[in-house]
Amino acid sequence: MNSVISRSTGGRWLLGLCCAVVVAGLLVLFLVHHDRSCSLDSSGLPTCAVSFGAITSHPEATLLYPQSTLLSPYGSAEQHFLGGDVNAAYAGEVAATTVSSSTVLAWYDTWLVQHGWKLSPIPAALTGAETFAKGYGRGSRESFVIAIDDPTETNEITIPKAFQNDTVYTTVYGIAPYKQ
Repeated sequence: MNSVISRSTGGRWLLGLCCAVVVAGLLVLFLVHHDRSCSLDSSGLPTCAVSFGAITSHPEATLLYPQSTLLSPYGSAEQHFLGGDVNAAYAGEVAATTVSSSTVLAWYDTWLVQHGWKLSPIPAALTGAETFAKGYGRGSRESFVIAIDDPTETNEITIPKAFQNDTVYTTVYGIAPYKQ
């Protein structure tokens, strides 16, 4: 009877030890990879890698002309690569509307300027499917591009045939990595 109790107790002890080692390992991984120094800069933007959740929490990430149909949202968190390369966080949308492209551009210009944005050079290369693009900047890290797309130059997966006679446009909001 004694040997049965000691085996049972020993098994529990070993299971407990294994669980403790796993928890300790996870805690070490969390502490190594968790940036406890992350705070907000003077513009309210993260000073650590910008997550997809952080970028999509800004209204510009999902800013659509009111009479639009969302065709495709897209985006990515800030990405750091071996060798030091960094891709900025971005979020945007492809959308369609029946109003003219000049109406869409005027609406975005009004909204963005009212929220502190200024005209700025376009920060990234375009895909070649745009007929016109306009860039905006706010502070030193935020960028916004509104581009009018040529539906004949984009694939049917992005723009279904039902929208190919509409004004199709793409927006992209970006937050550049924090530099001390």
